[in-house]
Amino acid sequence: MEFPIQPFDAMTEADVREEIIAPLLRYLGYRRGTEHNIIREQSLTYDRIQLGRRKATDPLLRGRADYICEAGRKVRWVVEAKAPSAPLDAETEAQAWSYANHSEVKAVYFVLTNGRQFRLHETSRGPGVPPLFDLTYEDLPDNLQAIVNTLGPEGLLRTFPDVVIDRGVPLGPGLGSIARVSSGRMKVERMEPAVAPVHELVTTIIEGHVQRGPNGGIVVAYRTQASIESLQAFNATVGLNAMLLLSHDKTISTNELQPNTLMGGRECLVSRGTPTFDINTWKAGELPFDARIRYSVEASGCMTGLAFHGTFVSAMQMEFLFPDRELPPLEFVAAGKFEIHLA
Repeated sequence: MEFPIQPFDAMTEADVREEIIAPLLRYLGYRRGTEHNIIREQSLTYDRIQLGRRKATDPLLRGRADYICEAGRKVRWVVEAKAPSAPLDAETEAQAWSYANHSEVKAVYFVLTNGRQFRLHETSRGPGVPPLFDLTYEDLPDNLQAIVNTLGPEGLLRTFPDVVIDRGVPLGPGLGSIARVSSGRMKVERMEPAVAPVHELVTTIIEGHVQRGPNGGIVVAYRTQASIESLQAFNATVGLNAMLLLSHDKTISTNELQPNTLMGGRECLVSRGTPTFDINTWKAGELPFDARIRYSVEASGCMTGLAFHGTFVSAMQMEFLFPDRELPPLEFVAAGKFEIHLA
């Protein structure tokens, strides 16, 4: 999205709407009459303390929300536009909050802008509270991704999902019966046979979930992203980028002296010519022969706050399949530390 220089001194409120707000809303993915809808100039009626009137005996008042944006027709946020000459003062902020907080709107955020400045507020915190961000027009290009992540339809629906009643037993303190893995990392600190660069190898845990299996034990499912592209491609080919670990424990431990133990594994056949990764040279290559790969991992850890952390040991065996001869399998054992953040 481009942000051309604007002649703010000559602009009206209508200019701010058409030249700045409307293009931004289109860039975010909002369109009138679609799933991510825009309601313009919605009339609202108030029965008491609103729009700067402080007495409960004041008569009915009417207001008009400039833009109400609906992500998935579920989650709403409001934009209140002013002319560049208008100050974004406390009275203007209270007015914008009154639209967002209206019983017919129930917006999670409201944006107050005069084109020169953009302020994002969380409705539930009320007016008079510092904004979540306060940007000038010149700041918008460098902060566009943060705006997309916060106000774009996908970001809003991710941040404010549908409420589901959790009737299960909590997995641990601060958790429900199902927990989302928001992030994490695994760091190899030792490998046998020794490979010099491996102590620098960090694998990112990008997503997953924790719940109980049919027998009541903890099940941890997660997906990883390796820092080396060819290694990630190989992991995806053999299924090592998506793992499932099982435990007999029914709750997540918070005691380092009594950690949870989780185990998992995978076995697969891989064809000759499959892109692979040479851990000795850290270069991409191809598998020279058909092979059977067996992989296992055992993790031990406990929870501090909402972080599940501990140690792991993984083992990989690669058996080459020849029709007329046998070769000893390649075997690697890696050990290190992990941390998974739950939500």
